Amino acid sequence: MTLMNSTDRTIIFTRYPQPGHTKTRLIPGVGSRGAALLQRWMTELMIDRAIEWQRRANPAGLDGLLDDDRDPDQTCSSTIQTTQSTLKSTATSAATSTKTATINRQIEVCFSGGTERTMRHWLGNVQGDRQSDHQYRYHPQASGDLGDRMAQALARAWTDGVDRAVIVGIDCPCVTVQDFDRAFAALDRADLVLGAARDGGYYLIGATRPHEPQTAETLAQILFGDIPWSTDRVFALTVAAAQRHDLRMATLTTYDDIDHPEDVPLLQRATTWEQQRISAIVPTYNEAEQIAATLHRLATARNLEIILTDGGSTDETIAIARSLSLPCPLHINVTPGGGRARQCNAAAQQATGDILLFVHADTRLPPHFDVFLRGALHGSSRRSAAIAGAFELRTDSDQPGMRLIERWANWRSRRLSLPYGDQAIFLAASTFRDGGGFPELPIMDDYALVRQLAKHGTIATLPLAVTTSARRWERLGLWKTTAINQAIVIAYELGISPDRLVRWYRRQT
Repeated sequence: MTLMNSTDRTIIFTRYPQPGHTKTRLIPGVGSRGAALLQRWMTELMIDRAIEWQRRANPAGLDGLLDDDRDPDQTCSSTIQTTQSTLKSTATSAATSTKTATINRQIEVCFSGGTERTMRHWLGNVQGDRQSDHQYRYHPQASGDLGDRMAQALARAWTDGVDRAVIVGIDCPCVTVQDFDRAFAALDRADLVLGAARDGGYYLIGATRPHEPQTAETLAQILFGDIPWSTDRVFALTVAAAQRHDLRMATLTTYDDIDHPEDVPLLQRATTWEQQRISAIVPTYNEAEQIAATLHRLATARNLEIILTDGGSTDETIAIARSLSLPCPLHINVTPGGGRARQCNAAAQQATGDILLFVHADTRLPPHFDVFLRGALHGSSRRSAAIAGAFELRTDSDQPGMRLIERWANWRSRRLSLPYGDQAIFLAASTFRDGGGFPELPIMDDYALVRQLAKHGTIATLPLAVTTSARRWERLGLWKTTAINQAIVIAYELGISPDRLVRWYRRQT
């Protein structure tokens, strides 16, 4: 029977994004802080979709709920199956009978690893919505295994008078608002709905309020008892248990989830992030020894073009670049004279990407850099997007003193919003062009650009490190190089002309 004047609840299971305590299987690939940042973004994306589902309560109709126009190959592989009921007929029935229904849609964030205060500080407001604090509630997850925690969340929903409840995790970024609609529509004709994850688990489980002869306790035992969590048998065993107890069941689209480092690119494929093309601009001058490794690492990104802008190399830099077989377009410009800023500005005029990424020829980008870069600029609407960003700095030197220099550079970048060019600065192409590009100075051009950008927005320092060559530090000495760098910055801030500074710099080096 289709529910009239019903109360529905979406329960989002997540964890406070504390480094080292969340998405731990991703840590070998992206580090503890990178894993925590991914946890943050995925949670925010799922909550945004739940809020959109909530705002769409009492639609004029749900016709076409199963006629999804998405091409699964553009995001995630998918299959749609039903057991004992079909979602197509369910959706059609729901469309007819809910036109005059009043549906109270609730959202609960069921969290672990934090407090309600920290969760509210993180997620308490929806951008641009003054009433956002009242759109969802928070509740700490219960003790016990995953089954115990889900059982408690459902029991709380039934106690609160909820008619249909759906629990969803945050690990499958392919889940859409339409998937929420399908899940609740399915529960008009089914007792249980499941969304399978391709690894053998499930990303969503929903149920209707238990009715005779079942109770909340017996339903929980059917669904969650004797399940070997975190194995590839979770979905199959749950289906088998439901069938043994004659539960009417429907299943949704099967999705991949993000559990391991190799899964990270799924986040940008499942969102609109990947539509933002990256133009990686690499200024060079006699970089024959470095250029191949730099370009190969860059070319691991999706939807990318590379523009090598050369200042008139006399070695084999250009020949080596042209000889490479890369899975992305490579354009080579020659802009002799005028310095690196002029090279970069000329390349930016040719770039077709939405995002510009400036990479020194002796700098290697980290794995999955494109996911994090796009996330920083175009991530969840719940998170203020950065106007520009860079990566943390690491060098290829094994000298202990180099670690201190790296820590200082990363502190400066995070706390003072002052990354330097060897940290791979990135920003929207429109922002770069509107600001006039790099000031065409003989020195301090990257510093001047970042200082100007910081006046207009946040400069993000991503918790992944580039690896840059320590050749200059090793040639001049670690502390001499550092002292020269800081002296140049101080002199520039005191108003000494860049032309004078570059002459002094050349004498020292």
